[in-house]
Amino acid sequence: MWPVALPRLVTLPWPLIHPEDQSAVRAAARPRRLGDSSRRSLLFRVQRADGAWIWLETTASLVRVTEGAAAAVQTASRDVSVRVAREKELAQARLAAESAV
Repeated sequence: MWPVALPRLVTLPWPLIHPEDQSAVRAAARPRRLGDSSRRSLLFRVQRADGAWIWLETTASLVRVTEGAAAAVQTASRDVSVRVAREKELAQARLAAESAV
């Protein structure tokens, strides 16, 4: 399906990806995981230069040629650490509210 093996197309900073997230990132990095879908998202942690862990949301999209065959994978990542923290706070508040009833 791909003209070049994925490791030659993309080099991910594996040592910077949180150990608990590496298997999910490795599985998602395989082109066939996109299948017929044009876009997939993945949430995982990476380590900053100062040693802190942040949450990234990476979206991968297939770039197709005119015949519809996949020509490349385009990715975009953004820091969603604040969103993840708020979601955890909300989940904890819901649990506390349900326990109080």
